[in-house]
Amino acid sequence: MKAYIIEDDPITVEVLKNELIKLEFEIVGVADSIAQVRKDLFKLKIDLCLADIQLADGNIFELLDEFPKIPFAIIFITAYEKFAIKAIKLSAIDYILKPIDYHELQEALENFIQSHTEGQNTDYKPNISMASNYYLERKSIQKILISNNYKYESLPLKEVMYISSSGSYSIFNLSNGSSTMSSKPLQYYEKLLQDEGFIRIHNQHIVNVQFIKGIIRKNNLTMVQLYNNETLPVSRFKKKDFMKYFFY
Repeated sequence: MKAYIIEDDPITVEVLKNELIKLEFEIVGVADSIAQVRKDLFKLKIDLCLADIQLADGNIFELLDEFPKIPFAIIFITAYEKFAIKAIKLSAIDYILKPIDYHELQEALENFIQSHTEGQNTDYKPNISMASNYYLERKSIQKILISNNYKYESLPLKEVMYISSSGSYSIFNLSNGSSTMSSKPLQYYEKLLQDEGFIRIHNQHIVNVQFIKGIIRKNNLTMVQLYNNETLPVSRFKKKDFMKYFFY
């Protein structure tokens, strides 16, 4: 049985590799970007794909939608509940939330092996319990799980005031004055949180609009004032979209 991993977190990649090897899967590829997946999926023979959904350069659903019929089984492994409905529509055989529950992962893999061994091929049935748990689509993300390559940390989204860029990393600044680092770039969170009340105001900052106290204009500069009286610049390239968000 041939397996392919789509994941940009090194910790998760190692976990998945170990479990697949234990169950005698042949790992035919590992990709950490949509660009790499695009090169591989249309040429490799794959029985099972274990896939994260939101990668730094895009959303895996955009690529999977290009298949008239997906010729392999999929187990989605992600930190976010919001994609579950789409996963169900794609007939994913399971949807596992991070941090990974080893028993849940093992059960999902064993269910696949059983189906594959019985000759069901690509006519895989989705995990019924997964479908029932996520059938009612959530209106918003309640928590966000971030990774800094050493550990996962769960943060209530309502406590995130803004996210700042630090090279290829992101800094989450919280309402209690603390901060924590993620190993993913700001662009990743811009896409993920665009429908969750977060707006990019600068190439360095994404702001939770719930924490905006006011807008300051001075000498052709526009600044956002937060409820803790901290101010952040609005770039001239983002100003039009930012003002439109509030006034149109």
